[in-house]
Parts: sequence; C-alpha cells; structure tokens
Amino acid sequence: MSRGQSWQDLARTAASRLQDASHGERRQILEQLASESGHEPSTLRSMVKTLGYLNHLRNNDPALAEHAERCSHAFLSVFERWSHYDPAGAREALLDHSKNPVLLRALVAREKVARRAAPQPAPDDLAVLPASPRPDLPGLLNQTFSGVWEREPLRGILQRQRSQWQTPPSLEDASDAYRRSSAGLEQLRPQRLEWIKPNELWRRRRVTAVALDDTWTPVAAAFEVKAHASWKLLRDRAPELILRGHGLRSAVDLVLIILPDVSAAEVFDRAELGPEYANGSHDVWWFYCGS
Repeated sequence: MSRGQSWQDLARTAASRLQDASHGERRQILEQLASESGHEPSTLRSMVKTLGYLNHLRNNDPALAEHAERCSHAFLSVFERWSHYDPAGAREALLDHSKNPVLLRALVAREKVARRAAPQPAPDDLAVLPASPRPDLPGLLNQTFSGVWEREPLRGILQRQRSQWQTPPSLEDASDAYRRSSAGLEQLRPQRLEWIKPNELWRRRRVTAVALDDTWTPVAAAFEVKAHASWKLLRDRAPELILRGHGLRSAVDLVLIILPDVSAAEVFDRAELGPEYANGSHDVWWFYCGS
C-alpha cells in the first residue's frame, strides 16, 4: 500500500482485506494497514464507510455523486454520518455544498445541529422482550439495544424496566463511568454495538455474549442465569453471580446479568451484599426477559 494513494484507493484496499475477515482479524488487519499507509485505524475504517456511501450515491444519485467525487474524505464522511439518521437532510446539505462550499468546521457544526434535532426512536422496554420462544442471547441483546451506543439512554432503559430501581449514588457521581481514560474524541461519539457469541477466552469467564464497538473492542459483557431447581439454591448463588459480574467490570464498561423471570430478579435485589453491589452499581445490571 502506497502512502500516496487517494483515500478512495485506500478504502478499496481496506474493504477488500476486511471483506472475509472475522471480528478478531479485522483489528489486526486495520493495524497493519495503518502501519503501511500512515493513517490511523479509525481513519481507515471511516474511509471504508465513506466509500460505501459514495458507491450508494453513484448507484442512486449519479448527478450528486459527481460532486461527491470531488470532496475530500473529511468532508464526505460528514455527509455519510448524516445520512444514517436523516438521508434527505444529508442529500440536501450535500447539494447545498456543491453550490456554496463551506469550511469543514461549519459543515461539522451544521451536522451536529441536525443530529440533535433528528427524532430519536423510542427504545423497547426490556420488560416486553419475548419470553418464548427464546432467541439466542446475542440476537436478543442486539434487538434490545438497537441503534447507536448512547451511554445515558442505555442507563435510562435499564432504570425504567422496573420502577422500583433506584440510581445508586455511584452512577450519579461518575458521569464518565463508561469513558476510557485514553479515549479520543472520535471514540466518545455514539457508536454502534454488535453483540456476538464469545470466543474461547470469554467463554472461560462464563460470558454468554460480548458487545463490540466500531473498533471491535469489547465494551460490554452479558451472562445468562438459568432457572434454578429451587429458590434456596438461587438465593445461595445470587451473591456469587453478582460478584462475578463485578469481576468482569475490569475488562468491559458494562455488565448485564440476564435473569429468567421477575422472581429471580427479586432474589437478586435482596442479596445481602450492601449498597456497593446494588443493581446498577458500578454499571453491573441485572434484569429479566419477558413478563
């Protein structure tokens, strides 16, 4: 890969190498491409997405694609991001830009205003998730937390699922609970999550599903608690399972413990571990699926 390649050529090369790669391989491929091209892996990933947007314009709006072809990656990536939540608005903005070009700073500001004004789909409450037939857990979680990975809204979903939940002080005090200290500005933007079945390393930690962000970095983990033969056995195990969830927090930003029913959730609520281990404390949550 030549360092003098256009962004479109770089994106085609990256897309070709990533096409049949697994999640684990993609990160390595991007890092290798970054060392060859001099661009950051996140920039290369953005180039691939932007090329997809440009190809969409070529197929569906050739006249506008002619202008898009002349845009730099930095400019066109703004329109690509815009198109996810407001395709018509993104097209209008790109058309305006073709007639009256603006500075990148002004375009980014306009897109930010449009994003804030765009209607947000109301997330499904967890209580209405199907209880039977039960989908696989990654599919269930992808369905539940569809859309962008917004930390505060996700918290709101979890808190609304049962009205008696209280937000522990630790969550209110730690407004940046999910932010990694090394995260850059790009990483702090809303991202899309994909819950997948765990690899061998995660299975050893008894994780049922792991969520990856746009950089294929593990961000959240979930494990499922099966129905127990007796409530006494579940009462005995609940503290151990909650502590297991807190142990996983050293590796991810959020842990979900999926319980079989409301009675199991009540057993977990009564586990005598103190407020430090209440539901939601340190972003370890438990909830049940179905009614």
